[in-house]
Amino acid sequence: MPFEPLPLPSKAPSPLGTRRMLSNPYSRRSWRPMLLMTLGLLAIFSFYNQTQFREQTVHVQRAITDGLQTIYQAGRTHNNTLYQQGTEDHVVREYDFGANPCRDFPDTQGILTVMKTGATEVFDKLPTQLLTNLQCLPDFLLFSDREQQVGQWHVYDALADVSDKVKADNPEFDLYRTQAECPVAQKSCLSTYRGAAATAAWNLDKYKFLHIIERTWQMRPNQTWYLFTEADTYIVWPSLAYWLQTKSPVVDPLEEPAYIGSGAMLAGIPFAHGGSGYLLSGAMVRNLVEGVIGLPEFYDDKARSHCCGDQLVAKAILENEGIKLQHAHPMFNGEKPSTLPYGPTHWCEPILTMHHMDSEEVSAMWQFEQTRKKNNTILMKDLYKAFVANKMVAARTHWDNLSEDVCYIDPSPFVRKKADPKTLKREKKDAEKNSIEAEAHTSLAACARVCEYEGVEEAYEDAIEEAENEAVRDAAAADQIDGQGEASGLNKQTSSRRMRRELEQKMAARNPLDRRCFQYRYHNGICCTGRSFKLGAPQREAKGNKIDKPTDVWHSGWHLQGIQDWIKAKGECDGPRWKIPDKL
Repeated sequence: MPFEPLPLPSKAPSPLGTRRMLSNPYSRRSWRPMLLMTLGLLAIFSFYNQTQFREQTVHVQRAITDGLQTIYQAGRTHNNTLYQQGTEDHVVREYDFGANPCRDFPDTQGILTVMKTGATEVFDKLPTQLLTNLQCLPDFLLFSDREQQVGQWHVYDALADVSDKVKADNPEFDLYRTQAECPVAQKSCLSTYRGAAATAAWNLDKYKFLHIIERTWQMRPNQTWYLFTEADTYIVWPSLAYWLQTKSPVVDPLEEPAYIGSGAMLAGIPFAHGGSGYLLSGAMVRNLVEGVIGLPEFYDDKARSHCCGDQLVAKAILENEGIKLQHAHPMFNGEKPSTLPYGPTHWCEPILTMHHMDSEEVSAMWQFEQTRKKNNTILMKDLYKAFVANKMVAARTHWDNLSEDVCYIDPSPFVRKKADPKTLKREKKDAEKNSIEAEAHTSLAACARVCEYEGVEEAYEDAIEEAENEAVRDAAAADQIDGQGEASGLNKQTSSRRMRRELEQKMAARNPLDRRCFQYRYHNGICCTGRSFKLGAPQREAKGNKIDKPTDVWHSGWHLQGIQDWIKAKGECDGPRWKIPDKL
């Protein structure tokens, strides 16, 4: 069949028809899915690669971090220096000192800490406070007698608002002016300060207290409690926070004025010892600042005739609010672990504050809180066992163990003239002394016998008398036999052994809890004994490289058996003996 060409169209196709064909939705089904599929595959491939890369990167980063952390942790876990022979049951052997130090810190919301210091000591004491307890507080204020900066923390000048009238011609502000004019480090200027800088700082310090209270309210009003402390005060925060939250002396501190601390007495005015720390309720601070206009200025004029700022605070509170101090001793305490009077009054009681803590002692106490094995309330006995017990020995030379409850003084005018007035007041009257006490001032050994034979003085005297009588009989009998020296010596030894046995039996029969003489101190013809047991501190009469005269040497001793017997008889504490404050 022959090929026949198709007939030509009568007219050319319209361009519109071509456009219509391309715009037909069905015409796109052939290429759009292909495009979308291609793009999707590319996206999935890219995402997969990126995810794999990220996961690999995370794994690498994690491995590096873990490695560095392991190295770092290995370097920050150290031997606990408080772990010593005798303290093994109380603190852990090793500790991660780089771990979160505030993880067990209590909730202190509503309790504002206000710390007072001085330009003469701020860089000696404050840094350790900032590295320990203060780092865990949400807020606190620092005041001094000069505006200063310690790292990121600002120290406010508590005396900035003292009037020029009070400062002018007032020698107690000479140190303040010297500090302000010092062009170099404060210590350099104070090293050449005329007179004793420490005494000058003490005289200046009393002007700070009421100004600090006023400034504190202006800067941080409406706190539940205000805790005023010093740079050498240590706060046992878990115990203090618990006490305020569960055993508060007032129901509503924002409505009830309260003034709480460790009471002292001066010029007939009971006041809270500033170094031990004291509490003012929010209502008390508000009333003092808003209720009495110009309160600090009023007492600035009176300060020169008063010794201490904490006494002025009590005076202002009593005269303007009629509120008396609530005495919370021994929980609020002016001593520290080495000077606390352990025994009947300081054993099962909790400790909330301590004073005279130098930077090393603040750090050690913080370390104890961090590394102790138990997390119960810290009692006085816990401090004894952690800081003192393993350091107690029978005797120390050039040492003052602070025995000062009862004293026996050489009657010679020379000794009595040199004796401290406080020591003279503690002297036992001659009519009240037994034969042992009557000789206590004569020697160190005689002084030690006061504690050794406490409670068995009559038995001791009887034994001495019997020994003397036997010695006389021995001497008479010796004249009638050969070898009189040997016979006399044997009889004396027998008598001495019998006397010792009888005394030991009588001492063993005594109740250890009745003991009132735990330690003694002998110095320059003066014997003093203690009704508690303390560690104390080194003491030298001579200064520098000079050697003490034999009579000037400070001797201290402890009746270790009596202390151990008392602790054993005391047994375990039933729980913390929380103090209900007394109103003074």
